[in-house]
Amino acid sequence: MSAPKSRMVGSLSSIESTRAALARWLPAAVGLADMSEFLLLLPHLELRVNGCPKKNAARFLDLLANLDARRLTQPWDKTACQFELPNPMFLGIERVITQPQPDQNSSRAVPTKKYHVALSFAGEKRPFVRRVASVLQTRLGNERVLYDDEFQSLFARVDLSKHLPALYSAESELICVFLCDDYFEKEWCLLEWTHICQVLATKDQHRVMPLYFGQLPDRPELKILSGSGLLKIGTSKTKTASQVASHILNRLENILTSNPPPIPLDS
Repeated sequence: MSAPKSRMVGSLSSIESTRAALARWLPAAVGLADMSEFLLLLPHLELRVNGCPKKNAARFLDLLANLDARRLTQPWDKTACQFELPNPMFLGIERVITQPQPDQNSSRAVPTKKYHVALSFAGEKRPFVRRVASVLQTRLGNERVLYDDEFQSLFARVDLSKHLPALYSAESELICVFLCDDYFEKEWCLLEWTHICQVLATKDQHRVMPLYFGQLPDRPELKILSGSGLLKIGTSKTKTASQVASHILNRLENILTSNPPPIPLDS
């Protein structure tokens, strides 16, 4: 399934940086907000180039595979010369989202729930969680990640507190809870946590993946102890949203293959 339709690239100025030149058309062409989001998601994107000779398409994809800080800051004409790209370029580019197909010879289970991943978090952590959600949406599809910004019509109901248990317990394969000091001070977060604890009290407790920012204190009244198995955000392996999303995707894969969950990284 292809995401936004391909768009033609107009003239690019030879004197502007490679990043600035690409930013004028590339993020919008693949349905993303800006160049920062494009670079964050680039390792997870599958792109197709149309409307040009195959050698030009291959060279452009080679450029994207080799973008780094040095190349992004150098003049566009130098980059175009290095990759033997026409300048101005006339390329049609589109983003391809491929839904995973079950392997007949694999033990992997076919997801049966509406959402692959649900995200519970305090608003103060939205900027980071939004980036995590973007990576997950790129890999799984927007409709498979229960992130409130994408489902405002679903959450706009007076009886949402009664609807929440089903969203988590019955309709989500994996529930990711981003804990922090602010989370425990928010009435709505505590309501979500109450329903999540109901899942923790069942044989499906492995479907809850707790993550946390900062130092997590003992909160026995909330069934959280400092020695609990939690994924700490901010270590060498969990500094970026992309790294955290990779851990979430690994956990989801683990659930779908019905293996015991791995020991969380807490340092």
